[in-house]
Amino acid sequence: MLERTVHAFYYPWWGNPVTDGAYRHWNHEILTGASQSVQDKDQYPGGKDIGASFYPEAGCYSSQDSATVCSHFLQMQQAGIEVAVISWWGKDSFEDRTMPLLLACAQKYDIAVALHLEPYPQRSVLSTREDLEYLSQQYGQHPAWHREAQFGNLPLYYLYDSYHIPVSEWARLLQPSGDLTVRDTTQDAMFVNLLVEADDRKSLLEAGFDGFYTYFGATGFSYGSTPVNWQGLSRWANEQHLLFVPCVAPGYDDTRVRPWNSVNTRPRKQGAYYDRLWSQALAADPDCIGITSFNEWHEGTQIEPACPLTVPGYTYRDYLPLDPEYYLRRTRFWSDRYRECLRKGSGHIAADCVSELQVLENVIQHFGRSASIEINRPPDERYPGQGCTTLLDGRLAEATYRDGRWLGFNEQQLQVAIDLGQEVSISECRTGFLSQQSAWIFLPESFQVAFSTDGESFQILIRDEIAVVEQDENPARREYGGCITPVRARYIRITASAFPECPEWHVGAGEAPWTFIDEIVIK
Repeated sequence: MLERTVHAFYYPWWGNPVTDGAYRHWNHEILTGASQSVQDKDQYPGGKDIGASFYPEAGCYSSQDSATVCSHFLQMQQAGIEVAVISWWGKDSFEDRTMPLLLACAQKYDIAVALHLEPYPQRSVLSTREDLEYLSQQYGQHPAWHREAQFGNLPLYYLYDSYHIPVSEWARLLQPSGDLTVRDTTQDAMFVNLLVEADDRKSLLEAGFDGFYTYFGATGFSYGSTPVNWQGLSRWANEQHLLFVPCVAPGYDDTRVRPWNSVNTRPRKQGAYYDRLWSQALAADPDCIGITSFNEWHEGTQIEPACPLTVPGYTYRDYLPLDPEYYLRRTRFWSDRYRECLRKGSGHIAADCVSELQVLENVIQHFGRSASIEINRPPDERYPGQGCTTLLDGRLAEATYRDGRWLGFNEQQLQVAIDLGQEVSISECRTGFLSQQSAWIFLPESFQVAFSTDGESFQILIRDEIAVVEQDENPARREYGGCITPVRARYIRITASAFPECPEWHVGAGEAPWTFIDEIVIK
């Protein structure tokens, strides 16, 4: 457990003509494809037309402006953030030149500064070692420089996209026996690596990293950013004596700079998305929490205040009906709750805090939550959710097959049998299915719900059918079923039939499609 437990990723790369002679980052390129190629690129001009889906209340500010930067650190202090993790792109970069100002403002508001070491061009372990020596000499003695007393007063570095460099190279730097080792030198530190996939755990150990963080704000984008994996990752980190830093975000939307990436958009849902991630992160008993982000506007993960704005051809997203400072206040709520739980639990989340977090997850209460369930075939081993009971646990999956809450089937027909345990009056039954055609996942061709009091004689009261599959590249969670005239029943039988094959316009034409199912709500 770290001494300062709430960290926020902070981006000091913004510039404007008044302070810097030109716009920086507000005029981001429009990336043209999944390869993120910027050839034949277009870009935003800046001003009122920027590379972001939200518009900052402070306008197109400069990270070199002292009033702006100090106002950011005041906001972080008021939000309960204890460490600003600064995006750093190498010696003499624009971001490096902001460091004296950042450290001065951080000291003023009692916030520590750690660095997010970014993958600048030609980064290597040798250049990283030179960076560490430079940073130690240039900033390491500043009072705001983050150091952890319980780890020998070492500073803390987050390393982004380390996988671009072979593990064997990192071992040269981070293993005590490496020929470039920084261990037990003035460049030594706690090095926290980005974990993307499950197999990265092996690389962490081989390279000699001291911990890992998940960073990404889109749940399901990676193994690390999938919250259902966090408790297992936390246990493994504890066994290996590594730091575990799950990262929470208020939402995700980078479609202004990556128009093709709507699959990873995660709506804020008026704060519910943020609450859910915080509750799942705290329940995993982490060493600290990372907030992605304070002000990464390109990806729509910012908690900094935003304002409504419409320009020709585009209306920015905003926080309405919430006010511009809602996410700062919500961060304060969760950071206070985290520290309270730590005090009560002596390093572990106290039981009463966990109970409250579960309430705040907005679990759907319905008859099925105490029912027994059987499915006529097991889900595919790659998409097992949390077992059959996932369909009745009151929690809805996000619109991505990587959410971890979907049960995936590559079969023609799926049948679910539910026993409520007693006869009740039912007026609603609805079931969620995923449409993500790029992953060969289609809504079922037909869906029906039958009810019975004795488990022998069933009456079909809900029936939905799709005659033609419309092409739709946007992933979505769709619900079948709905309200009915109240009926007495104890047993429910749900049948979903997939299309025989992917439609002719699809890249998988002729092959069997997938069916993904989640919560069955019975009221």
